[in-house]
Amino acid sequence: MTTILIVEDEQGIRETQAALFEMEGFEVLTAESATDALKIIGAKLIDVMLSDIRLGSESGLELAYMVQENRPEIAVVLMTGYSSQNKEIRWPLLMKPFLCEEAVEIINRALALRGS
Repeated sequence: MTTILIVEDEQGIRETQAALFEMEGFEVLTAESATDALKIIGAKLIDVMLSDIRLGSESGLELAYMVQENRPEIAVVLMTGYSSQNKEIRWPLLMKPFLCEEAVEIINRALALRGS
Protein backbone atom coordinates (compact mmCIF):
# COMPACT_ATOMS: atom_id res chain seq x y z
CA MET A 1 0.00 0.00 0.00
CA THR A 2 1.28 3.47 -0.89
CA THR A 3 1.75 5.79 2.07
CA ILE A 4 1.00 9.47 1.52
CA LEU A 5 1.83 12.27 3.92
CA ILE A 6 -0.54 15.22 3.55
CA VAL A 7 0.90 18.47 4.86
CA GLU A 8 -1.84 21.09 5.16
CA ASP A 9 -2.26 23.73 7.84
CA GLU A 10 -6.05 24.05 7.45
CA GLN A 11 -7.64 21.27 9.49
CA GLY A 12 -10.84 20.92 7.46
CA ILE A 13 -8.97 20.66 4.18
CA ARG A 14 -6.45 18.23 5.69
CA GLU A 15 -9.19 15.96 7.04
CA THR A 16 -11.16 16.04 3.78
CA GLN A 17 -8.08 15.20 1.73
CA ALA A 18 -7.14 12.40 4.12
CA ALA A 19 -10.59 10.84 3.79
CA LEU A 20 -10.52 11.10 -0.01
CA PHE A 21 -7.09 9.52 -0.35
CA GLU A 22 -8.02 6.73 2.08
CA MET A 23 -11.03 5.97 -0.15
CA GLU A 24 -8.58 5.77 -3.09
CA GLY A 25 -6.58 3.08 -1.27
CA PHE A 26 -3.69 5.11 0.16
CA GLU A 27 -2.39 4.77 3.69
CA VAL A 28 -2.63 8.37 4.89
CA LEU A 29 -0.60 10.28 7.44
CA THR A 30 -1.18 13.98 8.08
CA ALA A 31 0.79 16.92 9.38
CA GLU A 32 -0.29 20.50 9.96
CA SER A 33 3.17 22.05 9.58
CA ALA A 34 6.55 21.51 7.96
CA THR A 35 8.00 20.86 11.42
CA ASP A 36 5.47 18.09 12.08
CA ALA A 37 6.02 16.68 8.58
CA LEU A 38 9.78 16.37 9.14
CA LYS A 39 9.18 14.50 12.39
CA ILE A 40 6.87 12.03 10.62
CA ILE A 41 9.28 11.63 7.70
CA GLY A 42 12.04 10.83 10.18
CA ALA A 43 9.97 8.14 11.88
CA LYS A 44 7.86 6.54 9.13
CA LEU A 45 8.28 5.12 5.65
CA ILE A 46 6.62 7.59 3.28
CA ASP A 47 6.15 7.06 -0.45
CA VAL A 48 4.80 10.48 -1.36
CA MET A 49 4.40 13.85 0.33
CA LEU A 50 1.56 16.12 -0.76
CA SER A 51 2.21 19.54 0.74
CA ASP A 52 0.56 22.91 0.57
CA ILE A 53 3.03 25.63 -0.38
CA ARG A 54 1.78 27.99 2.33
CA LEU A 55 1.86 26.42 5.78
CA GLY A 56 1.13 29.35 8.05
CA SER A 57 4.52 30.81 8.96
CA GLU A 58 6.36 27.89 7.31
CA SER A 59 7.02 27.13 3.67
CA GLY A 60 5.96 23.95 1.93
CA LEU A 61 8.41 24.80 -0.84
CA GLU A 62 11.32 24.84 1.63
CA LEU A 63 10.00 21.56 3.04
CA ALA A 64 10.02 20.06 -0.48
CA TYR A 65 13.68 21.05 -0.96
CA MET A 66 14.62 19.49 2.40
CA VAL A 67 12.80 16.26 1.54
CA GLN A 68 14.38 16.12 -1.91
CA GLU A 69 17.86 16.62 -0.47
CA ASN A 70 17.55 14.24 2.48
CA ARG A 71 15.00 11.67 1.30
CA PRO A 72 15.02 11.59 -2.53
CA GLU A 73 13.07 8.33 -2.52
CA ILE A 74 9.98 10.28 -1.39
CA ALA A 75 7.93 11.64 -4.27
CA VAL A 76 6.88 15.26 -3.75
CA VAL A 77 3.69 16.90 -5.01
CA LEU A 78 2.83 20.47 -4.05
CA MET A 79 -0.55 22.17 -3.91
CA THR A 80 -1.69 25.76 -3.71
CA GLY A 81 -4.72 27.94 -4.07
CA TYR A 82 -2.61 30.84 -5.34
CA SER A 83 -1.83 30.83 -9.06
CA SER A 84 0.98 33.36 -8.67
CA GLN A 85 3.04 30.89 -6.63
CA ASN A 86 3.69 28.37 -9.39
CA LYS A 87 6.75 30.02 -10.97
CA GLU A 88 9.90 27.91 -11.04
CA ILE A 89 8.48 25.00 -9.03
CA ARG A 90 10.20 21.77 -9.99
CA TRP A 91 7.60 19.41 -8.55
CA PRO A 92 4.13 18.55 -9.82
CA LEU A 93 1.66 21.23 -8.69
CA LEU A 94 -2.03 20.80 -7.92
CA MET A 95 -4.20 23.90 -7.94
CA LYS A 96 -6.77 23.88 -5.12
CA PRO A 97 -9.53 22.97 -5.27
CA PHE A 98 -8.69 19.86 -7.27
CA LEU A 99 -10.49 16.68 -8.21
CA CYS A 100 -9.35 13.59 -6.35
CA GLU A 101 -8.90 11.73 -9.66
CA GLU A 102 -6.58 14.48 -10.91
CA ALA A 103 -4.55 14.31 -7.70
CA VAL A 104 -4.24 10.51 -7.83
CA GLU A 105 -3.03 10.70 -11.45
CA ILE A 106 -0.39 13.32 -10.62
CA ILE A 107 0.70 11.41 -7.50
CA ASN A 108 1.07 8.19 -9.48
CA ARG A 109 3.21 10.00 -12.07
CA ALA A 110 5.37 11.51 -9.32
CA LEU A 111 5.81 8.06 -7.75
CA ALA A 112 6.94 6.66 -11.10
CA LEU A 113 9.58 9.41 -11.43
CA ARG A 114 10.77 9.68 -7.81
CA GLY A 115 14.45 9.73 -7.13
CA SER A 116 15.32 10.34 -10.78
